[in-house]
Amino acid sequence: MIDPQFTDAIAVLKAGHREVEDLFERFEATRSPARRRKLAAQICAIWKSQIALEASLFYPALRGRVADDLLDRACGLHAQAAGLVAAVEAAETVTGESGIGDDGLAVMVTRLSRAVRSQIAEDERFGEGIFALGRRAGADLVRLRDAILARGAAITAPLGQALSGSSAAPVAGLRLVAA
Repeated sequence: MIDPQFTDAIAVLKAGHREVEDLFERFEATRSPARRRKLAAQICAIWKSQIALEASLFYPALRGRVADDLLDRACGLHAQAAGLVAAVEAAETVTGESGIGDDGLAVMVTRLSRAVRSQIAEDERFGEGIFALGRRAGADLVRLRDAILARGAAITAPLGQALSGSSAAPVAGLRLVAA
């Protein structure tokens, strides 16, 4: 069943943006190394899901409707963020007494935060961002919403299980944040 809170694809993608921004704020507010490692893993999982959904569904739906150079730039920003996500994930697996430590992880997550927040600002730039252009381009954003939610559930189910250590399905939509 489609979640009625998401009116279209852009609403779903913006919800993912708000979720990762919230996780970054929580990461910045906590000093617990264990909590920071858990939040870093959640940030990476959410942003990898967001990248996959935008790159595999949203941007292709806009090809031919929005200037290719803008879509190519968005894809380039995704690639940059994906590289930072991979670095955080690699560091996160070795943090602790023998790893890079909490300070090193914090530096890496801060770099990722800057890149992601810059990308979000580009996507959501009033009147000129990819989301505004996509809305004006005439793509079927409701049908695209349905595809994004279906693919998002397929992507996030294994991630939610891995993060929670349980076999329970993640919370509806794209949400992977632990309570």
